[in-house]
Amino acid sequence: MSIYTGSANTSFSSFATRTSASTVDSTDAVPERMPNCNYYRNLWWDKGELSSKAEWDKVTLPYKLAVGVTLNEYERRVEEFNVHGCWEWTNGDVIIYELPSEPHEICIGAITEELMDAVRPVKGTNAQIYSLGSTRKEADESFRPKKPLVVSPHTSDGLDCPWPNIVVEVAYTESVEHVLEKVKNYWLKPNRAHDAIVVKIDPVPAGDRPICMKVWHYCVSDRVTRNLFPARDKFDFGLHPPLTMQPGAFLIDIQLDCLYHGLKSNIQIPRNILPNPIVLDFFYVKRAIAEMFEDRE
Repeated sequence: MSIYTGSANTSFSSFATRTSASTVDSTDAVPERMPNCNYYRNLWWDKGELSSKAEWDKVTLPYKLAVGVTLNEYERRVEEFNVHGCWEWTNGDVIIYELPSEPHEICIGAITEELMDAVRPVKGTNAQIYSLGSTRKEADESFRPKKPLVVSPHTSDGLDCPWPNIVVEVAYTESVEHVLEKVKNYWLKPNRAHDAIVVKIDPVPAGDRPICMKVWHYCVSDRVTRNLFPARDKFDFGLHPPLTMQPGAFLIDIQLDCLYHGLKSNIQIPRNILPNPIVLDFFYVKRAIAEMFEDRE
């Protein structure tokens, strides 16, 4: 494994820095062979530090952070440094597609809360829905019930772990082209995830209120050809006040057969407990973002 010492790309929009392990640089001794900003950027991979000297606001994504990395080492650092949804592992390379930002985290949290609230009646039963851990191209959030173990090459982790049924991808600094490509050509390939929710928030300078959000919902039941997926739902709305949008205006419906696809044979879909479909109301996602930025006009 080695850190990547290539030159930085040209500038990208600013983002709100989130620390993971420490906000203090571990050393001030920068090797002469490496540009200062590259050295401090590599601290994110090496020690989990988002250094203020890294000049991440001048980076164009995607950005290669490390090369020659095993999948096990990648997953260990993702867990240790809590960088879920920011890095991706591809053929030994660790690539940054998303930079930590407040809008990104708030949006993920709000969508997760919507889904978990919808399935709360089955909490503690054998039909409970669980949030999942990491994979090499981990989603920002993913969910599934208890499913049978699977055998390679149809696993999500290279071992025997089944794929999630619902994945959520939120793109802020990540390009909409990349996030949609990842969903269609990775998550929704045959025998993988069943539904995907994709959100693109237009980036703004650090600390400013986000302006616009776009949302797509894909389901493999709508597959036209192997690689063609029409969006089951697609909408966009502004995030600035006044909040004229009302509850019920922008909904995503998740069918129970999709949510419980591939369920263990000894467990029944809880049709007498949960509504069909379960409904995610993006009014509450919009409100969460708006309220967290209400004093930053």
